[in-house]
Amino acid sequence: MGFILVTLSLWISLVLHGMPANASEQGQPLALTEQENAFLNNHPSIRFRVRPNRPPFEFEQDGKAAGIAVDYISLIAERVGFSAEFIIDGRSPPAAFNMVEGDRAEFDTLLYTVRNAERAKRFAFGDVFLSYPVMLISHKNASYIGKIADLNGRTIALEKGFLTNKWIKRDFPAIRVLPAENTLMALQMVDDQEVAAYIGNMAVANYMMAFRELDNIKITAPTAYKNVEYRFMAPKEWPELTSILSKGYKLISQQEHTAIQQRWFSLQMLDRTDYELVWRIVALAAFVVGGFYYWGNKLRGANQRTQAALKELQSVQQMLEEKNKRLKELAITDSLTSLFNREKLDEVLQNEILRSERYGTKFGLILLDIDYFKKINDEFSHQIGDKVLIETSFILKSHMRNTDTVGRWGGEEFMVICPETNLEQCEVVAEQLRSAIDEYPFSHVGHRTVSLGASCYREEDSMKTLIDRVDSALYDSKDSGRNRVTVLP
Repeated sequence: MGFILVTLSLWISLVLHGMPANASEQGQPLALTEQENAFLNNHPSIRFRVRPNRPPFEFEQDGKAAGIAVDYISLIAERVGFSAEFIIDGRSPPAAFNMVEGDRAEFDTLLYTVRNAERAKRFAFGDVFLSYPVMLISHKNASYIGKIADLNGRTIALEKGFLTNKWIKRDFPAIRVLPAENTLMALQMVDDQEVAAYIGNMAVANYMMAFRELDNIKITAPTAYKNVEYRFMAPKEWPELTSILSKGYKLISQQEHTAIQQRWFSLQMLDRTDYELVWRIVALAAFVVGGFYYWGNKLRGANQRTQAALKELQSVQQMLEEKNKRLKELAITDSLTSLFNREKLDEVLQNEILRSERYGTKFGLILLDIDYFKKINDEFSHQIGDKVLIETSFILKSHMRNTDTVGRWGGEEFMVICPETNLEQCEVVAEQLRSAIDEYPFSHVGHRTVSLGASCYREEDSMKTLIDRVDSALYDSKDSGRNRVTVLP
């Protein structure tokens, strides 16, 4: 972990000191063209899509959009003079690109992306505003790996759909690739020694390693690949937006760049390092106490001081254990509803798939959505909407079987995972939940309903295909009038 912190601190230093002077520091005002001003007049509010689980760049935190890219876009919007709306959306990258290229019903553009030849034909791109090296990460007990070629004949983990898959297939065909749903799962494969290494963005890997308790992995070596460069992007017919974002970025001061970077790296890393310092102090104190105990027969009163020190050490240790336990709970819990969060649901769902593959068992999956939830926020306020979410979570927990797992999937959507459950049983569980919510007298808003989709795991299913099928069933329920259960075999 020390190597990780030093590496990241050095990198941040290079980034912050290597930035060119910006417009505001040079005393130059922001000069928008006539076309750019017209664009802002016609589009005073821009909706940016935020992935819920891509820290530290973009993710959902306490039900809101957070991350480096969110901070930059927010600051640029403030400087330039438009409203930035952040839409948390968990669909796949190809589906998100199609949304931006199509009718843009739910969001207008992404916070950022990597430009390649294919994307350059489909979208408008602005300047590079985030750049991070591609690193090789392995288990701390692994044999020496100095370069990617050392992995020939071995297996690595890469995220599905990422450009690194094309690079490795093209440059190192002898390396086997085991696809992972996201970066955390890829790093967990390395931590569990299921694969030899992971290759990817250093900033994301550092964040995951620091805050997801991946204690058995290390940054091994840099790669020959150029930095991952994130650019502003927009629909092809909106080139003015990328130009406006690029100009707004140049108005950000050096101090503001430093504050954003330190918010998501340096300061949070120092919080983690403090725990290591406490343990060192505890170890040193234990040594001192041992010395007092040794000389106890010769020095009167030493025994009392020893006992007091031991009690203090025990108190510190207990406090640290309780704090670590609380941190683990927070990492897997939705702060509003106290249900499992999406990250924990992904883990449970993946484990159920692995168990079904090994033992040939069935399990059910239910996705439910509060009907007309936006109207609740609009008519009563977001605070009342939060209370509806809390009451809904209470109903779900009260009507679940002991073996089932329930969590908040995102927004007003909840997921229920039902082990050892066939399709008929899954439908019964879903109907019981629908009925319980239909009969519940919600405070402030009265009667409310939910729509549900349900299905069971098939042998050929991946996590994505199963979730897509249940999501399709949910939308069938909504299209059929809401307050009903749709089951797809």
